[in-house]
Amino acid sequence: MAFAPKRVILHDYGGSPQNKEGMHNPYHVLVFPDGTVGYRNPADPYGQPAPHAYGQNNEALGVSYDGPVGSKPKPEAMKALQQEVERIKGRYGDLETLGHGEAFDMHMKGHPFARPSRDGRDLVEASWRGNANDLSRVP
Repeated sequence: MAFAPKRVILHDYGGSPQNKEGMHNPYHVLVFPDGTVGYRNPADPYGQPAPHAYGQNNEALGVSYDGPVGSKPKPEAMKALQQEVERIKGRYGDLETLGHGEAFDMHMKGHPFARPSRDGRDLVEASWRGNANDLSRVP
């Protein structure tokens, strides 16, 4: 069966890897502060599941900013994040876009989609999500 995501879950990596090459990347795309983009699967970045959100892996795309949880992406990174969301929309249409903490909160309040985290997530994760869908809102 072909991968057919229903939503995009936005993340903050929670750290800053020193080495971009060969690092563990559980997301479909990881955007670094300088705007550099790293794909889990460069040949087809959005064509298969990735292990980014526990029970959501088979129905969600994972887009992450390489910064501490709750941090604000630098302008170069925000532009790259927005471009990746646009790329996803071009392939899959206008998918629901949620922060990882927001998705977990919705699940705990009864939303019918699968639990997106084993241990919970803070609502500040991907607090930049309001800008991710709008290329005109580059900081």
